[in-house]
Amino acid sequence: MNPYHHLSSAGKEIEAYLAVLYSRYRILDLRTEWVIRGVLEPRFARMRRLIERYLKSFNGRYNFETVGDDIYLTISASVGGRQEQNWKLHLGLFLITIFTTMLAGS
Repeated sequence: MNPYHHLSSAGKEIEAYLAVLYSRYRILDLRTEWVIRGVLEPRFARMRRLIERYLKSFNGRYNFETVGDDIYLTISASVGGRQEQNWKLHLGLFLITIFTTMLAGS
């Protein structure tokens, strides 16, 4: 079973690129941002400066890390439009907090 079956066609295209760039990687979906971390393929590890120049124009954050013989690349990007605020829940919890505080004080 493909764990990324929920990705859009653009997400699947990005994953195809990641499979070439990384020898192994993990995608973390943190609701408001995606974090992609993995070990660079050896042929791309030698092209680190070129990858850094490309990523400087990227609207997100990135970090290279050397662990033993492996070079890890971590990329994080904000996902726009996914911040859903449930204001009714927040208001309800606030009112319950005020009520229970007053009840405990009486």
